[in-house]
Amino acid sequence: TAINSASSSLSTQIQSASSSLGSRLTSLSGLISALNNISSADVWNVATSTLTTSGTIGKVLATNIDAAISTAGAGGLTAASIWSYGARTLTGASLSSGSLATVSDVNSASSSITQAVNANTGSQVSSAVSTINTNTNTQITTLASAITTIPANVWAYSGRTLTSLASVASDLWNAPTRTLTSLTLSSQSPWTVSVSDFGTITADAVYRATVTTIYNGTLTDSMNAPTITIYDPSRNVVINGGTMTRTATGTYEYSYDTAPNAAPGVWESVFSTTVETGKILPGNDYWNVVSNPAQVIINSITDTTIPSIAANLTITNEGLSGYEYHYEWCVVSSPNNTCGDGDDTFYGSAAKYINPGEDFNTTLTATVPNPGNYYFKAIVHFGTEASGASRSFTAISDTTTNNSGSGGSGGGGSGGGTGAGASSPSVPAKTLPSASNSKVCIGADLNHDKKVNLTDFSIMMSFWKTVKPFKNPCADINRDSKVDSKDFSILLSQWNTRGAAYNKK
Repeated sequence: TAINSASSSLSTQIQSASSSLGSRLTSLSGLISALNNISSADVWNVATSTLTTSGTIGKVLATNIDAAISTAGAGGLTAASIWSYGARTLTGASLSSGSLATVSDVNSASSSITQAVNANTGSQVSSAVSTINTNTNTQITTLASAITTIPANVWAYSGRTLTSLASVASDLWNAPTRTLTSLTLSSQSPWTVSVSDFGTITADAVYRATVTTIYNGTLTDSMNAPTITIYDPSRNVVINGGTMTRTATGTYEYSYDTAPNAAPGVWESVFSTTVETGKILPGNDYWNVVSNPAQVIINSITDTTIPSIAANLTITNEGLSGYEYHYEWCVVSSPNNTCGDGDDTFYGSAAKYINPGEDFNTTLTATVPNPGNYYFKAIVHFGTEASGASRSFTAISDTTTNNSGSGGSGGGGSGGGTGAGASSPSVPAKTLPSASNSKVCIGADLNHDKKVNLTDFSIMMSFWKTVKPFKNPCADINRDSKVDSKDFSILLSQWNTRGAAYNKK
C-alpha cells in the first residue's frame, strides 16, 4: 500500500514535471521554427508556448516524452525500477535538479542551438553584405563610366543644335543616348561682337548702328548677318529683327530714320549675331532721342553794377515743333558750380513756349550783393536733355563801370567764345594814381591799400586785354604797354602780400 501510494505520488510529480518541461519545449519549438530570425536568447527568454505544430522538433519531443511517461504511469514504472536505476536519486517528495538531468540536457542543447544559429546567421549576413557590396560597386562603376562620356556624344550628335542657353538642359536630358566626358564648359570664346555707342540724336535724324564680329582678334564675317530690334522709350517695338548690311569684312551697319514726332527719351537697340552653327552672340546699344533741342546764347552782361546784374539771353528752338521750355539761370562764383545746387549767389527759373526755328530773346536779372568775379549761367531743358551757356563777369560797385567779361554760348551744350573788353575802362579815381605819379605803383598792389587781393584782381580784369594809355598805369605791372597774362602771373606771385615793386629787366 505504501509503495502504491508512493508510486501514485511519484507518477503525479512526474506528470507535473513532464507538463512543465513540455511548456518549455513548446517555447523552444516556436523559436526553432523561425531559426533564421532568432538567437539563443530568444529561445530561453520565451515564458510559455504550445507544442502543437506537426513535424516540429518540439512536437516530436512532447509526443515521445508524453508517451514514455504515460507508459510508465500505466504500470511500467515501479519503485524497484526507480530505485534500481543507479543514476537517479530521490531526496524527497519532489525531484532534485539533477534527478533527471533535464536542465543540463536542455542547456547543452541550448548551447548547440546557439552555435548553429550564430554560425548560420553570420554566414548569411556576410553573404548578403558581400552581394550588396558587389552589386553596388558594379552599379557605381557603370554609372561613372556613363557620366564621363556625355559631352562627347552630345556635341558629336549631328541632329542636336543648341540655339540658346535656355535649351541646353532639355536638349541634354531629352536625348535618348547621351554620355558626358566632362561637365566643364569653357567661358572663353574665340568670337567677340562689338556694338557702336551712338549717343544722342534729334528726332527726324538718322540713327546708325554698327556691329563688328571678331574671331581670335581678327575681323571675320559671321555665319549670318546680325539682326536688330529697336525699342522706343515706352518699350514699343519699332524695328523687329531687321537685317544689318555688310559693309566690310566682319563689319555690319543699319540705318533708321527717326520720325519727326519720335518720342524723346532713351531708346534701345538689341542685336543678335549668329557667328557659327549653334552660337549666337547678343549685344545692345542705348541711345537718346531729343525732339526739340534748344540753342542757348548769353549775348552780353548788360549791367555789372551791384546789386542788380543783368544779362541778355537768346534761346532758339532748333526742333521741328513748338515746345514749352523750362529754363533756369544763376550767378555762381566758380565755373564748376551747378545752377540750383544750393550754393548759388543767385538762382531763378522760368518757362517759355517757342515755335520751331523761333528765337526767344530776353533779359535776365540777378541780385549780387558784393563786388567780385562771377559766372552768369543759363540752362534750358527739353525732355531729358538740356543745353546751357555761361559767361564770366566782374561785379562792381556803383562808383565803378565795367563792360561784360569774357564768355560765350553755344547750342546743345555749354557755350564758349570770347567777348571783347573795353579799350579803356575806368575805375574809381580815388583808388588809382594818375599817369603823372605812376612811379608810386608797388607791384601788384593796384589800389595802394598795401595788400594784394581780390580787389587788385578785379582792377586787373577791368583792364584785361587793353593797351595804353591806361587811367591806372599800375594795371600794366611789367610796363610792356598791355595788360595780359604776364601781369596776371605777377599778381598771383604777390598774392596776399603787401606788393613788391617790379623791376623790368
